[in-house]
Amino acid sequence: MSPSHSQKGPRRYYYYVSRAFIEGRKGEVGSVPRVAACDIEPKIFAALKFLPQTCTREKLAETDASTSGLRQIESLVERIVLGKESIQIQLRADLFPPSQQLLLQVPWKRKPGRPKREILFSQSDGAVNQRPIKAKARKLLVRSIALGRIWLQELVSGKISDIGAIALREHRCERSVSMMLSLAFLAPDIVEAAVMGTLPRGFGVTRLMNLPPLWQDQRVALSR
Repeated sequence: MSPSHSQKGPRRYYYYVSRAFIEGRKGEVGSVPRVAACDIEPKIFAALKFLPQTCTREKLAETDASTSGLRQIESLVERIVLGKESIQIQLRADLFPPSQQLLLQVPWKRKPGRPKREILFSQSDGAVNQRPIKAKARKLLVRSIALGRIWLQELVSGKISDIGAIALREHRCERSVSMMLSLAFLAPDIVEAAVMGTLPRGFGVTRLMNLPPLWQDQRVALSR
């Protein structure tokens, strides 16, 4: 694997990428084509740091203060092979006595990637809106659902006398409060989809306010 980096704004992210992948030899790409440097360098350096040879410790001490972790690894290692469950470290033969085992194996597992999201589609949306709801819209929707539930609880508990009192307190019209309260009656699985961001674009606050009151009818409207 070859070291590389990418930059996003002022921050630089270091990673390793398969040489076969870089050269377009896709059939030769291993099980891990690309990995973040921060995921494997600490494990490799820790394995090297605890080697018993004096020359190794001296070499690490020389590089600790002046060079990066990558340079420290390069000074001691001939080759590194990254597998699904382990890292094989081939040490440089010129730095170690013949009795030293030159191949180290470090347990390692790749961090699980971001889970795939199964998007909830409406029959009328077709292929146009087959993208997840935007983060900003999801945040507004989740907040509105929570607010509707809070207001419903206040009415049920008697803390607030009626919708008019909530409207006066929140500086809203009564219709706005009533529409927000309707979000408190969404089916649990629809609320979960809103929280997880698996609703498709177009299903924001306004559209969910207009869903029918029965859960089954709501699911039919959302093709569930």
